[in-house]
Amino acid sequence: MNIIEMNHICKYFHVNNTQALDNMRLSVKQGEIHAIVGENGAGKSTLMKILHNIEKCDSGEITISGNTGMVSQHFRLIDELSILENIIIGVEPCKMGFLIDNKQSKESIKRILDKYGFHLDINEKVGNLSIGQKQLVEIIKIIFNNSDILIFDEPTSALSDNEAHKLRETLLSLKKNGKTIIIISHKIKDIESISDRFTIMRKGQYIETVETKNVNLDEISRHMSGSDIVKTIINTTNSVGKVLYSFNTKQLKTSIHENEIIGITGYGDCGLHTLENDLEEISLKNENIGYVPSDRLGKGVELNSLLKETMIAKKRFNFSKIGLLQTKRINDYCNGLIRKFNIKGYINSITGTLSGGNLQKTVLARVLDTDPEILVLCSPTWGIDLESSNNIYNQIKLLKDRNRGIILLSSDIDEILKLSNRIFVMYKGNIIKELKNDGSASQEIIGKFSSGIIND
Repeated sequence: MNIIEMNHICKYFHVNNTQALDNMRLSVKQGEIHAIVGENGAGKSTLMKILHNIEKCDSGEITISGNTGMVSQHFRLIDELSILENIIIGVEPCKMGFLIDNKQSKESIKRILDKYGFHLDINEKVGNLSIGQKQLVEIIKIIFNNSDILIFDEPTSALSDNEAHKLRETLLSLKKNGKTIIIISHKIKDIESISDRFTIMRKGQYIETVETKNVNLDEISRHMSGSDIVKTIINTTNSVGKVLYSFNTKQLKTSIHENEIIGITGYGDCGLHTLENDLEEISLKNENIGYVPSDRLGKGVELNSLLKETMIAKKRFNFSKIGLLQTKRINDYCNGLIRKFNIKGYINSITGTLSGGNLQKTVLARVLDTDPEILVLCSPTWGIDLESSNNIYNQIKLLKDRNRGIILLSSDIDEILKLSNRIFVMYKGNIIKELKNDGSASQEIIGKFSSGIIND
């Protein structure tokens, strides 16, 4: 029995002249985990926003049995409020008809935390949380609201491997309890390990729906991208050059060298968020250090500006003459970045209309194009499709090969192992281990240190 039927769905965005959905269709069975896959800008998030009634379609028919809850790629949380207040806002349990019953709310949320193994202080302000923790708050919120159909947009992209594993177990548990789950994901591990079926989208159109058990990893990758991907290989055992800069923060005391990538990782609230803030401050004082934030919305872009304005935000003076901006030079430069980084958007698009993945590529393009001597790179492939991730890795490789140094902060251990010469593991706010990435480091070893199992 299908709990969702969407047919002939069309959506056109006049603001950036884009046909986001073109006669799209989707069928979801009750009680299944259904993945939606495709490249950045394929229309996946738009389709789910229409299903959740955040966006209106121009035409089409939708039949749905049950109410939906959605965890978006860009969170809808209020930084000034606590975790508890964010979860219950709009659905506050009351006593005597008008008094908010915080005791009842806390007990309900505690049961969720205990049941699914989440570790959060519900009195903590959301503004103090890492990206991964904010995502957990969003997940708890829709569980708290008892939705029948749960929609997750890139649910594991900002989580550590340990958190992602727990989340996948959570989704399987929700499925066993009768929930229907839809996930948008570029991570093959998500699709292979928990989905029953996946639907492929390309350029806003339906391609096919596939039984996950009938395909292997390579086939899933091919379905997602529409072609075979030639993977970028980065040598993590190369000789490094001279010292470029010596970092001396509370957490990080090390030197970065030419032709070197230092990867820093850890589970959950390990201190990556605090370290990123410290490194951002250093980058603001040193023009030779570029910085790509993990929070692309809060720190990376101005959503209401034109895409070309976002792209030149840090270098407007380079495109002015006698105080006037040189429009043709700006347009040529920005179109070049769009081609180089495969950004799905136009120079006169409103930045906020781009997909999450294309926003990430825009921030990366702007910083990487300045060719910084040192790059602080935080969660570079969050919400990015496979082909685009590989393109980003290639840009990182080119930067490294030009004798640049890169500090990579990522909770994605696969990414850390793929790129880094040296690996620093964080636990409870401190770096507790440095590893050479010479074949001796592994997911298991890094995972043990990240969990506080620190005996060599």
